[in-house]
Amino acid sequence: MKQTSFRVETKACWPRWTLALAALGFITLPPLHAEERETRLDEASLVSGTTLSGYVEASTIWALSTPPDSAGTAPFPNTLRMPGRLYDVPAKMDGFNLEAFVLTLEKPLDEESWSAGYRAQLFFGPDASLRNLFSLAGGGGNDLGLSEAFVTLRTPPGNGLEFRLGYFLTPLGYESYHSRENANFSHSYGYFIEPKQHTGLTMKYEFAEWMSAIAGVANNYSTYVDAHTQNRGSLTYLAALEFNGAWFGHKDITLKLGYTGGHTDSGAPTDTGPRIHNFHASAHVPLPVDGLALGLAYDYQANFSAGWPANFFLPEGPNTTYADATALYVNYAAKKWEFNTRAEYARATAGNTIFAARSAFGSDKPMFGGHDEKFVGVTETISYQLWKNVLTRVEFRWDHDCAGGEPVFGTAAHPRKNSFTIGFDCVYSF
Repeated sequence: MKQTSFRVETKACWPRWTLALAALGFITLPPLHAEERETRLDEASLVSGTTLSGYVEASTIWALSTPPDSAGTAPFPNTLRMPGRLYDVPAKMDGFNLEAFVLTLEKPLDEESWSAGYRAQLFFGPDASLRNLFSLAGGGGNDLGLSEAFVTLRTPPGNGLEFRLGYFLTPLGYESYHSRENANFSHSYGYFIEPKQHTGLTMKYEFAEWMSAIAGVANNYSTYVDAHTQNRGSLTYLAALEFNGAWFGHKDITLKLGYTGGHTDSGAPTDTGPRIHNFHASAHVPLPVDGLALGLAYDYQANFSAGWPANFFLPEGPNTTYADATALYVNYAAKKWEFNTRAEYARATAGNTIFAARSAFGSDKPMFGGHDEKFVGVTETISYQLWKNVLTRVEFRWDHDCAGGEPVFGTAAHPRKNSFTIGFDCVYSF
């Protein structure tokens, strides 16, 4: 967007974000003299394309049939264990939780062939530290984090190349980073093993209405802003293909394929190629019954210790682990009601850092060995819209350890094969 240069001659000048909030209708400004009005309207034009949005989310979650004296914050051996639970962790059980207050400032691309925009999303609340949203590489303990912050650029070749430069969410995955955008409140095992955010550059090109591709590079696999690997020349690589049924009149049918390979910020100086590989495939298909849809997602991760060569699918030795997860989604919407079911199956070699439950990192067993971690989960979420802009939902989740041996749910003092939780989630979006 072309910006108009100006000088402010008045002694009292409103900040630009005050003008932005006024332009969006959130505040009212006092009357101005004619000359002041003209100057400040010029200022407002600089931010008139910016939108302000966000949400506030709160929940309550209760663990059912837990062992005696157990709690998410209880000392060992009474610490409650829930492998595969990402943001609804044991420490949040049996009480009320402020999930987050999220504020988004965004200027989308316009229709011009040369166009620029940006997106900045701030994350306030306990989930900021839980999601590793830190302003510095390596992390910290703050309740304020940066969820996304990037510049978007479009150039005219072909149908237009779209670039993102900065800190952004991974292009992989069936589920969204923000639970309000998902059918279920809790995240799946597959989401658990996917990368989350990167600092880097991506390029997106739409070949046709029914096909687009994303390719990019990032500093590393870790979620921390600007985090670098010890070997600065070892980058993380991103790729995704998205298809839809527009070519046969059903754009709401979608298929996504993706890959991410790279290192964490704790990689070894000798690492020269990716040692963590993630593959993703998912599809969403609305059915002929009005309001009914099916979804299917598969995620696979190969994780190699720092300094070890990364080979696909076959274990290298005691420094190699694997994990995969498959999920089936059944969604039905009728007027203000939604009924969403997720059934999933997840596996991992013993000691995988994603589903770590039985041993320390390291396994010489292949993906299909006899002592793999194996989990089955079913989640049922029912939502009803009582108020405008408000999402209210109740969720029941059951997880089962089906690998054999000592169960990994419950506590070390009282291990159990099953985990049951029930929760209520409320989100106001603006």
